[in-house]
Order: sequence, then structure tokens, then C-alpha cells
Amino acid sequence: MDDYILQILKANAEAKEQVQEVLESHADDIQKLQQEKKKIDQELAQLLTKETDSLQKEMDSYRESLEPVYDQDYEQRVLDLRNRFNDAKEAWYERLLESIVTNNGK
Repeated sequence: MDDYILQILKANAEAKEQVQEVLESHADDIQKLQQEKKKIDQELAQLLTKETDSLQKEMDSYRESLEPVYDQDYEQRVLDLRNRFNDAKEAWYERLLESIVTNNGK
């Protein structure tokens, strides 16, 4: 039984050594992969920034192209509404004055 336990301990120690050797032999590969990952992440961040800026510029130019038409149309509608309101107000004042004068008999 003691021999069996010793064999297990020896096999365990050898396995640990093998794992350590594999890790050490792949340390350079892991470091290279991490460097590649950083490089890819940086390139993706740059691409995302570039595309975001491009979309923002496109949206801004689209809004700017709509603004003159919108502002001019809006101002015209406001002017029309003001004119209609003023006309209605004058007509209402005339009717109000007429009804006040007519009801008092003056």
C-alpha cells in the first residue's frame, strides 16, 4: 500500500512538472496571443471610432439639409396662423362691440 501511495505521489509530482514545462514552453505563445489580441482590440476601437464619426457626420449633414426647408415652412405656417388669429380677433371684436351697443340700445 505504501508503494502504491508513493507511486501516486511520484506520478503527481511528475504531472505537475510536465504541466509547468508546458506552461513555460507556451508562455511565449500566450504572450504573442495577448499582444495580437491587444493589437486587434486597438484596430477595432479605431474602426469603431472612424465609423461612428462617419455616421455622425452623415446624420449632421442630413439634418442640415432638412433645416432650411423646415425653418422656412415653419415660419410660413406661424405667419399664416398669426394672420388668421388677428383676422378672427378683429372680427370677434367687431361682433362683440356690435352686440354691446345693440343690447344697451345705444
